[in-house]
Amino acid sequence: MRTPQRAGATAPRFPVLHGRISADGTATLDGRTVNTNTGTTGRANTERALVADAVTVAGLYGRQIRLHLTDPTGKTRRLVVHPHGPVYPDNTRRTRRGAGDA
Repeated sequence: MRTPQRAGATAPRFPVLHGRISADGTATLDGRTVNTNTGTTGRANTERALVADAVTVAGLYGRQIRLHLTDPTGKTRRLVVHPHGPVYPDNTRRTRRGAGDA
């Protein structure tokens, strides 16, 4: 999956979805198995299926949400998913819990 080249985006702290791609090609989004049967194979298609489910969730919230996408090697990418489909790197400022929370 390619994310558009842009400086990034920010999103509220909640919700944060957690997507995971296993070495066998299966994928989960917050523990729920994602249907990756798109007629094609490959990690990029699995990522697209995960992001498509995250876009659906963003649509239910009516705003952008955060997605932490972990690949089979354990590397996690932090993304912002918009309800209409765009995906950007997450530039949300990370603060320690309680530090500056309103």
